[in-house]
Amino acid sequence: MFVELHVEQGRLLGDHPVAVASSILAHGRWRFTVTGEGNHAGTTEVADRRDPMLPAAAAVLAARAAVLGRPASRATVGRLTPTPGGTNVIASSVDFWLDARARTQRRWSATSRRR
Repeated sequence: MFVELHVEQGRLLGDHPVAVASSILAHGRWRFTVTGEGNHAGTTEVADRRDPMLPAAAAVLAARAAVLGRPASRATVGRLTPTPGGTNVIASSVDFWLDARARTQRRWSATSRRR
């Protein structure tokens, strides 16, 4: 048997200064890379862009939509890195990391197959 002491924070804990958990949400982490065509923001017409930030942003929104209305599910994109990362540059690629959690691992597997 193992005991893990873990400091946790968040509104779900309410006013309980100390609690004992009986389970955790099954979770996985995935890294995604979306590629496009890097270019200068000022000289590239919007219609001519192949901006990988748009599908990356759509994936962030889709992750949130996938868990809305599912109280025991979570999806978070906590890190997103455009390359090269300049303010006036259309990225050539975007890396992002998804942390997804649910009551069971099977829920994420079933969701992945449907999409």
